[in-house]
Amino acid sequence: SDQPNQDYTATAISVTGTISMQGRIYRRDIPVTLTGTVYGPYTVSTTDVLTNNLHFPMVYGDTYTITTLQPRYLNIPASLAKMITVTSAITISSLELRAGNAIWTDDVINVQDAGKIGAAYGIFDINNDADVNFDGAVNIQDLAIVGGNIYLTSASAYASWVP
Repeated sequence: SDQPNQDYTATAISVTGTISMQGRIYRRDIPVTLTGTVYGPYTVSTTDVLTNNLHFPMVYGDTYTITTLQPRYLNIPASLAKMITVTSAITISSLELRAGNAIWTDDVINVQDAGKIGAAYGIFDINNDADVNFDGAVNIQDLAIVGGNIYLTSASAYASWVP
């Protein structure tokens, strides 16, 4: 048979949860992916509701690695091995992504992020990665966020998060 030998159900199951972003009320458009050992990857973006803004309506029973890819935030990379086993409808634990990663591909908030903000200080452009709080301006608020989260890495920020 071409089908994998697996004990999980072959019917579609929903996965829900709540993901927010530090320093923002807006919760929409956080890209989240479930990559299974057999099925997926499945990718959805969060919606802009207060709770249960993450919804995968149809995944199949499997063990999945959860990842995020939100610009300007510390993300959940595959290397953290944040996993869920789906055998029935499941709600993952709430997660708040930590802000300040102006160089958001490196999974660390450090002086390089502060430097990027300093170099762009005073620019009014929502598309500038130095605008880490997405308020349309690179200013003292962006530096304060970096200062508050300095030296956080994805591994340290999310060490205690169990989906």
